[in-house]
Amino acid sequence: MLLGGLEMRPEKIAESSKKAFTVAISGMVVPFTLGAAITWLFLPASDYRVAQCVFVGTALAVTAVPVAVRTLMDLKKLESRFGQVIISAAIFDDILSLILLAILTALIKTGEPPGIMALT
Repeated sequence: MLLGGLEMRPEKIAESSKKAFTVAISGMVVPFTLGAAITWLFLPASDYRVAQCVFVGTALAVTAVPVAVRTLMDLKKLESRFGQVIISAAIFDDILSLILLAILTALIKTGEPPGIMALT
């Protein structure tokens, strides 16, 4: 990961950020939704059912940035436009995953999702 980070240039990441954000959102929405929906179907009713569904959806939506970096380095595609979009999307994906984990923590602690006022 360190070697991949040394080869990355912030200006290249910024150039591909618009496409990368779109890729990251779509790459999170599908696995999160499917994971949460399937979990909802198979789990018995309980006080923590929603939190369990969010947990499974989040777990399925998280990516492995180091694996993507190493694979692109091995293929010598890290510096390509395609590689920059993949890595930028993985970075956005990780940031969104941390937000989901924060929501999950609040959901487990309080029993309900945080309101808009809690986020400000």
